[in-house]
Amino acid sequence: MKKLFNKTSIRFLVAVLVFITFALLSWEIISTGLIAYASDNNLKFDNTSIFDDLYGSKDDNGNEFDLSNYPIDKDGELQFFSFVEYGYSYYANYEKNYALYLYLYNPQQLNFQTYLDSNVVRMGVSYATKDDNIVVSEYEDFNIVCVSRTTGDYSNLFYKFKVLDPNKKILSMAQAYEKENGCRRYDIAGVYLKTDKSDVTLDKNIGRTYKCSGYMATYGKDANNPSTFVCNVEKLETLDLKVYQTSYLTGVSSAGAYHHNNVSSVYFAIPQRVLDKYGSLWEIYAQWYECKTAPIFVTSNSNLYNGMKDLTHYSLSENKNKPRFDDSVLYYFYYGMDSNEGLGQVHSRTTYDWAYNLYSYEEDYPSSSTHVTVSNSALNLPYVFYSPSYTVNGAFNVINKQTVAGDVTSSQIRDYIQNYKSSNYVDWHTSRNLASELFVNTVDSARADKGIKVGLNKVRTNLGDTFDLKSWNSEYGSWWDKLTQYGWSYPKNEVLDEQHTNVKPFEEVINTALNSVTLSSDLLINENDVDSFKTFCNSSYANDEVPYLFRFAVSDYYSRPLGYGDSQNKVYKTEKESDTYLAQETVFFDFNIITMTFKGKEDYYTLAAMHTPVDVISGVEAPDPEYTPGEHLVNSFLGAIEKFWNWLKDSDFLKALKILGLIIAGAIILMIVIKVVLLIIKAVKKFKKGSLEQKQINVVVTSDAVRKNEKQQGIKCKTRPKPKNESRRR
Repeated sequence: MKKLFNKTSIRFLVAVLVFITFALLSWEIISTGLIAYASDNNLKFDNTSIFDDLYGSKDDNGNEFDLSNYPIDKDGELQFFSFVEYGYSYYANYEKNYALYLYLYNPQQLNFQTYLDSNVVRMGVSYATKDDNIVVSEYEDFNIVCVSRTTGDYSNLFYKFKVLDPNKKILSMAQAYEKENGCRRYDIAGVYLKTDKSDVTLDKNIGRTYKCSGYMATYGKDANNPSTFVCNVEKLETLDLKVYQTSYLTGVSSAGAYHHNNVSSVYFAIPQRVLDKYGSLWEIYAQWYECKTAPIFVTSNSNLYNGMKDLTHYSLSENKNKPRFDDSVLYYFYYGMDSNEGLGQVHSRTTYDWAYNLYSYEEDYPSSSTHVTVSNSALNLPYVFYSPSYTVNGAFNVINKQTVAGDVTSSQIRDYIQNYKSSNYVDWHTSRNLASELFVNTVDSARADKGIKVGLNKVRTNLGDTFDLKSWNSEYGSWWDKLTQYGWSYPKNEVLDEQHTNVKPFEEVINTALNSVTLSSDLLINENDVDSFKTFCNSSYANDEVPYLFRFAVSDYYSRPLGYGDSQNKVYKTEKESDTYLAQETVFFDFNIITMTFKGKEDYYTLAAMHTPVDVISGVEAPDPEYTPGEHLVNSFLGAIEKFWNWLKDSDFLKALKILGLIIAGAIILMIVIKVVLLIIKAVKKFKKGSLEQKQINVVVTSDAVRKNEKQQGIKCKTRPKPKNESRRR
């Protein structure tokens, strides 16, 4: 009996231990991510020490916090540590303490900004049922603010961020989800953090879904009950992307002379497994900060550049001395000048479409008058670049033209904006120190018609949003239009005629497309980016990824030669003979893809995207060289011949002609060889015949005959020996 009792006791103890073990394991799973906190509904969790929170807590893998596992590492990567839902209450009056908190391990001890709009978290805000599963259908960014961070020897090693929810959108969403599904759900795609206002944002992909139920102690229906709070964590699928920028300028657009379509794009790669699972890419939801630049001044005149670069922070003041508005500045610039002079040049009217350091005035006298009108003017030119001009070759290099100045690359403009010193910053992007002098606080009218505004824009683009890029010839094109907009010289017809219709907003880049010699115009990417674009695409194919190109914006680009007066160096040039031009474009800061939606066979699936935001800034290009009607005629004629020759060089017809030519040449050579051989044979025969005629005559005689004619002279005889059996006598 005692033995049976002992066995029963052992079995009971084993069962209890197994139960406790499973309970502990279960608690570790559902308690993943819990941070230690006091059970007090009056506690402001913002004010707790971060180390007090961390000690006794567990990370998302269920590992208890141990500081030795989190060393300072200057090459280490930012890591997400844990998430906390704090103060969710059964009663509405206790919701004042409700908040969500994020803990991050920062091994490089980077000093993240604490401005309210500097850092954000991307979270799910809407749900849909797909294949019997509840999935996120929409994401949104929420500001996060640092409420605590480690100090002393561990300065900035850990950060505690609070998610700001001023409109209680997250709380309402959690309550609605709990009502339908019995738990509160939080989907966190990742965070974006800034180290400095001049730096681009750093992204950290988190990819976690937290499902919370129950209440912390003092927050339930009965404040005296112990905590019933549990939290499960699951992996959330996101797209971790690397995004790069490019752009493309068409020829002159339908907006008029000197205007061009500027296509701003980004490219990235999507894993093939994602496309296999969810279907083809259907929609991209992205955001960016948009604005138009101030005029960008570019010259190939080094003296002019050296003088103007010192004025980039100077604003003209009224110190008039005709024709200059500010007499202390020795330069003036203009475009669109029209001058009408009366009899004897005593009455003149001059208008300028735009000018720097010129002003409108009138002088009237009984016998003469001067009227000057400036329609638009600038008080400062904050962008100043030097770029040598280059040659644009004509057909067969017969008619070559020199640009007024060179181009300025995208990186040059980006660095210029980054390094421009100012005490005044734009108010439409407060998380970046962008000098207000560099922008004109407007967008293109065509962009505004589509709902685009200065500053932050969030836009959904799907495959149905195709667009056209119209040419100058499509809107104008007559000789009268050329005369009124350009004068007696104008750009090449291919520049005036370039247009693209039914352009897809985004598309998969097929590997065979990379073989095209016109890849830049085929895909609308910058010619300078072609090599790096090809490298990216080939690398993507090798990694079983599919490269995509997203043309997210089309804006107006303006580039025009400037006439000017340089009083210091006594140089005065009209627009047609200028070595300087002015450009203006739209720029896009912190471009960021929020979500991508894929179209499957039966449904749509949305995934959050995470990547480092990019600035999409086009370089500026010199105005197109202009040609007189005679130069156009010659160049067109030579160009037609050059095109035919280029076609002929690469055509199958030329290959056939080459083969035929080789056959004919071979036949001719063979005929020549045969002819030569025949001539040689004929010559040899003739030579032999002559030799026979000149040979000596040999006469065969008998010995007796020789003896009978011994005295005969002149004949050399050769005697034939007499056979032994032959008689001497006959």
